[in-house]
Amino acid sequence: MSQQKVGAGPGNLAPEQEVRQFKANGAITKGECVGFYGVTGYTVDQANATTILPIGVAKETAADGEWFDVVVSGFCDYVTNDGTDVVAYDFLVSSSAGVAIPYTLVEAETDSGHVGFQNQIFGQSLQADTGTTCTACIIFKRI
Repeated sequence: MSQQKVGAGPGNLAPEQEVRQFKANGAITKGECVGFYGVTGYTVDQANATTILPIGVAKETAADGEWFDVVVSGFCDYVTNDGTDVVAYDFLVSSSAGVAIPYTLVEAETDSGHVGFQNQIFGQSLQADTGTTCTACIIFKRI
């Protein structure tokens, strides 16, 4: 008889999270948005809102050339933001500096730096936060 898979919910106290390893192109800091860089499929760099679209969030800090873990979907408890207060259920959009910008959908659609770039939305906050860290987010699967 097969075992029941327990996902997120009352039967599982730890939310689901999918993590993949990638190689850092330059220094990466825990909580930064990262995306594919260069010609190899395993190298990532800070997302920059123009040429490097976010695929996830760095789960740890890494030096140039190091392999490190990236949260590519599910619950994430550490996402660096631009210092804007986060409202519960704000969408997270990658900035040009590799950090998240919390936006309502209307804000993301009308920001002059992100118009037409709804594909830069990589996650959503689950609670209000102040400061430069979102502590409860869902990362949307992009890879």
